[in-house]
Amino acid sequence: MELSPDELLLAQSAQGLTALHKAAEKNHIKILEKLWMCVEEMQKNTNEIKKKLLLAKNKDGNTAWHLAAYSGKLEALYGVGLGKRN
Repeated sequence: MELSPDELLLAQSAQGLTALHKAAEKNHIKILEKLWMCVEEMQKNTNEIKKKLLLAKNKDGNTAWHLAAYSGKLEALYGVGLGKRN
């Protein structure tokens, strides 16, 4: 079975977590930036994929933003969807 790049980015674990969820929860800024760059480089439905990534919910109904906030990872909050903090 072959997956497209957007399917890989949006893939979820059994708990409904995407790579974005895990990176935000663990404050992995470099991974968050790389995930965002991957979406930019795809040049296909970029805004739609970003929206799906940011709004993806795990089984508890939490987005990557929620997990970053619950974990007190303020830097991750800036990384998830906002790019670099000024």
